Amino acid sequence: MRTVTLGTLLLSFAGSGCTDLEEYQGDYEGTVVGTDGDSFIRRGFPAGTVLEIAGFDPPPTGESVGRVVARHGGEALLEGDLRLIAPLEHDPLSQYEFPGGGRIRNYIFAMTPTGGTVADREPMFFVSLMEDENLEVRVIAGSGEPGDLFGLFILEPR
Repeated sequence: MRTVTLGTLLLSFAGSGCTDLEEYQGDYEGTVVGTDGDSFIRRGFPAGTVLEIAGFDPPPTGESVGRVVARHGGEALLEGDLRLIAPLEHDPLSQYEFPGGGRIRNYIFAMTPTGGTVADREPMFFVSLMEDENLEVRVIAGSGEPGDLFGLFILEPR
């Protein structure tokens, strides 16, 4: 029985006229969505928090996908590398979709922060490659101090 990996499928789609993932390589920056006070789209990230991804390199090109820093008022809240979750490449969860259009591809990444005020958390990053060349990023970490983290960020290329 022949096994086809998600990476092989992505490469074959890229070669058949679909969007080339290399177009999304680079540096991105954006601000958390939402106004003052926690809401259903932002919790634990103060209004105005900026998320940066340096060296974003979407799969299947390597294990490290990019360096992330979330800052508010110059203070780092989260710092670390986005990591592939290898077993997801062979699981239907890697093919999750959001309702609505505009998404080229969705990914789920892990991060073990190496710095920042919430460095004791291990957030998950849900990243969507958008047709407009932006990234839509959801950062999620369960309860802990200072509480749940949930933020939706729209990142533009720098």
